[in-house]
Order: sequence, then structure tokens, then C-alpha cells
Amino acid sequence: MVVLLYLLALVASIANGLNLFIKMSLFIFIILYFRIGVRRLNDINYRIKYSDALGWALSAGGEFVPIDISRSTVITTQMLFLHFNYVSNQPKRLFNKQTLLILNDQLTVEDYRSLIVKLKMTVIK
Repeated sequence: MVVLLYLLALVASIANGLNLFIKMSLFIFIILYFRIGVRRLNDINYRIKYSDALGWALSAGGEFVPIDISRSTVITTQMLFLHFNYVSNQPKRLFNKQTLLILNDQLTVEDYRSLIVKLKMTVIK
């Protein structure tokens, strides 16, 4: 489906009435964005865990790194928009905020339910 949408965007970039330079720029931009997006989708496999001693930690395929979950996290029964910052010695910056979308069908029913309960108990007090 994603490939089809990018193909439609490529066709639209060629079929429009803009200048040839702008058409080619749009075409190249769409191809580059597609390559970056597909590579990013295939590379990342997130894991999240909670422990009473260390708090929340996130792994992107490697070792677990402590994170600070923001109160702006959106929790629904269908999806979870997890807003977090990586915990480090550096002061928090605005651009350090990360977002992770977790859909309810990505986990088992019990795992998703327990994740929601644990988030509500530890973050949203």
C-alpha cells in the first residue's frame, strides 16, 4: 500500500503543470523520501519494559536505555501515542522529545492492557 501511494505521488509530480525543474525536484525528493522511509521502517524493532528499580526503558534493537515518559502521552483502547525523552546527563531540550505509536493489535490483548495500566499507574498520576 505504501509503495502504491508513493507511485501515485510520483505520477502526480510528473503530470502537474509546473516547470520542468520543479517537476524533477519533486520527483527526486519523493524517491529519496521513499528510500529513507522504507529503510527506517525495516530497521527499527522497539521493545519497552518497566522495572520498579530503574523505571521505564526502551530498546531499539540493542540494549535498553532509560526513558522519561511525558504526561502528554495519549492512551486510548485502540492506540497509544507514547511521548518520551531519553534520560541523559544533558539538560532536556525541546527537540529531544520522541514519539512512538503503539497500536493495540501489535501486542496481545493482555500485554496491551497491562501496558496501559502500568502507564496510568506510573506516569499519569
